[in-house]
Amino acid sequence: VNQTVSNSIIARWWNWARENLFNSWVNTILSIICILIIYNVVWGIFSWAILNGIWEAKDRRECFAILGKDEAGNPIHGACWAGVREWFNNIIYGRYVKAEQWRVNLGILILIVWLAPLWIPDLKRKVLIGFGAIGLYPFLGGYLFLGGERSWFMSFMVALAIIVFCYNTVDWVGAKAFRVSLADSLRWKIVNRIFAEKQHTYALMSFFATVAVILAFLIQDWILVDVNWVRLGGFHLTLVISGFAMVVGLPSGIILALGRRSRLPIIKAFSVTFIEVFRSVPLITILFMATAM
Repeated sequence: VNQTVSNSIIARWWNWARENLFNSWVNTILSIICILIIYNVVWGIFSWAILNGIWEAKDRRECFAILGKDEAGNPIHGACWAGVREWFNNIIYGRYVKAEQWRVNLGILILIVWLAPLWIPDLKRKVLIGFGAIGLYPFLGGYLFLGGERSWFMSFMVALAIIVFCYNTVDWVGAKAFRVSLADSLRWKIVNRIFAEKQHTYALMSFFATVAVILAFLIQDWILVDVNWVRLGGFHLTLVISGFAMVVGLPSGIILALGRRSRLPIIKAFSVTFIEVFRSVPLITILFMATAM
């Protein structure tokens, strides 16, 4: 049975290739050329990364010494994975304090779990989950990454972010694993008995705010070690900057695009000027580098 299934799969693939890749002499020649190019690229990468890769070495010079030269006297090229292993911590965390790197891991894990429901089909309240992450995660993530003393407002926002994160996580895990939604349970079993239907949203918001105030009191003495922002770096800093740029850039772009179509001269002039100036910055950089280099 397995041999029959494998033969049918091979036959389907061969028929597809014959109909799409080798259906004329021009396509046959182009397909063979592309296959040779792909083979050479893949084999070159595999040879450089795996076959000739160096995993144990003290420095880059020792990598070159181990690789040596071929029979023609040309240097053999290969990946120096020993250097990557040595600098892996700096690549990921930059100069972040090693004893506090668990905070970076925890912050990224919280963000992944918080945004996971957005990729789950047939799950309700995705818009609220997304806006909750955009509005609240920066406070929780920012405090995890930087630490230090907190104001009352910061304590409240961190507590609110923790509550909303836990609520969302329990809600979507329960909805997918046990077919029981925490949000629906709160709404139907508790809120409906106390408040009118029009007051449900305000009741839930008041509930979250009240619990956040209580939690803010409880975590007031929970203070993380202060980490100077200049120690942020590596892949972690890249994620922070790219996330901030996406969160701020999309709504800003929409607002500026609408402002450019505004009938008010001041708003239109500001939007057009802002867009044209910042749109020309990459071109100016390219022209400058082309002239200087």
